[in-house]
Amino acid sequence: MAEQKITLPTLELDLQKVTTFVSRPFRLTQGDKGYIQPFHLSVGFAPYSATADTLCFAGTKPDGQVIEVEAEPSRFSKDGDTWFFYLPDEVAQAIGTFEAYFYVKKGNSIVASTTKFAYEVGAKFGDDEASNSYVSVFNSLRDKFNQIIESSRTELNNWTSLNNQARADLDKLLKDLKTQTDNWLSAKSSEIQGIITNYNSKYNELVGKWNNQITTQQSDYAAQKAKIDSEYKQQLENLKAQLNSEWQTQKQAQQASFDSFKSDLTNRISQAKSDIDSIQAIIPTLQKKIAEISLNSFSEADTRSTVSDQVTEIAGNLIDPNLNNWTKNTQAQQAFKSINFDGTTNDINYQGVGGIEMIWTKINPELYKHYKVRFRFTPKSDIRDLSNGYAGTIGFCVYRTDPTRIGGNWGAEQGNDNTTTQIKLIAINQDKFYEFGFYSDNATELYIGFNFNDVKDIVSSNFSISSISVVNIDNTIQSITDSSYPRKSGSAGDDLFSYKNNHEIRIYDNISDVKNKPSSASNWFVAVIDTVRNSWGSIKVFCPGVGSWQIDLAGGNWNSWFTLSDSRNVYSKSEIDAKIANTGNVKKVQNVVPDGSGNVNLTKKVAFAFDVNSGGATDLRDTGVTGYWGVDQDAIVKILREGLPAKYASKSETDTKTNNLQGQLDSYKAQVSNLQTQLSTLQAQMSNLLSVINVSNGSLNVTGNLIIKQGNIQNYWGGVDQYVAYSPSGVKRGYFGVWDNGTFNARDH
Repeated sequence: MAEQKITLPTLELDLQKVTTFVSRPFRLTQGDKGYIQPFHLSVGFAPYSATADTLCFAGTKPDGQVIEVEAEPSRFSKDGDTWFFYLPDEVAQAIGTFEAYFYVKKGNSIVASTTKFAYEVGAKFGDDEASNSYVSVFNSLRDKFNQIIESSRTELNNWTSLNNQARADLDKLLKDLKTQTDNWLSAKSSEIQGIITNYNSKYNELVGKWNNQITTQQSDYAAQKAKIDSEYKQQLENLKAQLNSEWQTQKQAQQASFDSFKSDLTNRISQAKSDIDSIQAIIPTLQKKIAEISLNSFSEADTRSTVSDQVTEIAGNLIDPNLNNWTKNTQAQQAFKSINFDGTTNDINYQGVGGIEMIWTKINPELYKHYKVRFRFTPKSDIRDLSNGYAGTIGFCVYRTDPTRIGGNWGAEQGNDNTTTQIKLIAINQDKFYEFGFYSDNATELYIGFNFNDVKDIVSSNFSISSISVVNIDNTIQSITDSSYPRKSGSAGDDLFSYKNNHEIRIYDNISDVKNKPSSASNWFVAVIDTVRNSWGSIKVFCPGVGSWQIDLAGGNWNSWFTLSDSRNVYSKSEIDAKIANTGNVKKVQNVVPDGSGNVNLTKKVAFAFDVNSGGATDLRDTGVTGYWGVDQDAIVKILREGLPAKYASKSETDTKTNNLQGQLDSYKAQVSNLQTQLSTLQAQMSNLLSVINVSNGSLNVTGNLIIKQGNIQNYWGGVDQYVAYSPSGVKRGYFGVWDNGTFNARDH
């Protein structure tokens, strides 16, 4: 018998996506396989035509993994208007809500997609394999604490390396600045000279055209002058537009090149300064915090909590540690009788009420970063589980939605440092510091929560949750607990040059007799020593409030101390802008001094009106170059005074043409006078004619006598008969024509 396939309820999916979700999530159990999802595909509730090779499926699993099915037509089948899709086995692997949708892809383009739908994947009980984590127990309190302190030093080396790299980068940037500035000024000078040469060429070309036009002028003076004026204006406007376009293009390119170079330099110097400032600010803080820790007064949990609090204070906390501000479901609101928060510790009086008590809060992580969540749980009274024993646990989670969607009992532990979803179990009768890693992936918000379902109800319990923090461990500053430099106290008489095979940090607290230290260093400083086999390496010295230095060991020989870059010896952005604007190689652009931000604001006197006689501008304004033609004032005056008159005909030629034109004009006037006389006569005759005739309803009515001389009479139709009525001068009246069915008769009356 063939294996029976299980079909889920049919989905009604519309490509217009008129709703957010089409139905409540269908339920699956972790590990389910072989399910078929039927669905109807429509547009505005009308069936949508698609083929199996164009249908695709995509979804996001609760743990952040993605399922995408493309170019698998074998997974789709159709019966009538109903499609059937064979769900991948991976859909039901992770516990939680799996959101999905279908889409249509033609070629490389997605042409349509459906509303989202979901599956709620429940936990499989009985044979789940737990993902347990293990934290080694300290062999002794002092050894473990020393390990934590010593491990916190590696980052100091990273910081000083960053100092060195930042200094090198900055030196290179400053050298590049001078080179690029020199090249820029040289290039701009060549470009401007090219523009001037092009302008002169255009002007000479225009003058040549004017000369050619004059020599070929044969038509009448007025028409030729209008043509010359028109062509001159058009050529002048074309040249003006072309030169203005070229000027604007060159100006914009120059400004963009300069702005890009300045912006890049500013950003890189600002970033280097920021990194150096953060290093300088953290070093004394870290030293002070470490010095405050007492090795003899802390338990293991105390030690780890204290270190975590100090790291969080430096690195920044992403989560609100005050549980009063967390969201609580109905049962938790009743169970938490009181929460007293002192800035670090939440002291809690708790009495379970039955059901599932949950509390949670939301964080907003950066995308694709690794984080550490840390907290300490401390029982302060007898706490028992629902079975009246001590083996119970409190659930802890990192989840993409609020924890109530996980369900009641959150089940076995899951997740690791490289996954988003985390479920961990906290022993209810143990004072312990917990630390879990997780990966933010593509989540812009995540939920952190606790589940107290396993704590005995009705009975009052006291416990605390303290040192709650979430830090980004991908940031360099937040990795200080993973460092490996041992810390030692410096002594009087130490010779720094004697440490040629060492990997340590030496603290000098008001010790003056230290040989070969930087000459400017005070008696309080930290020496970070990283040397290998008496041959190579470096020492960095950090002196709070004074400065930082480095010396390199090369081939067994020490070089000279050099200063590490920080805010005391590196220009700020405003200082660099001031330097660019007022000093160095970049002082002026076309005789214009940059402003305080280094911007070049080119302005120009533009003449809007000229007096040809005086040669001066009568309307002169200060304006930017945009939209105006930059040209020398004397050149304009020369064109108006000398150029244009020289381009027209000489006086004798002008006089001849004027006389010829005047003769033609007189002849035209005589002809016009004759025409006006004839027109007056015609107007009088027409007036007389119109006074005796009238046309109405197809008939011509004549008032008076119709006299026909030396003319022919035309035939006219009048119904069936055709006739002509006439009265010749001196002859009696009469008719002639055709009457009575075509018989011709002549009648006299």
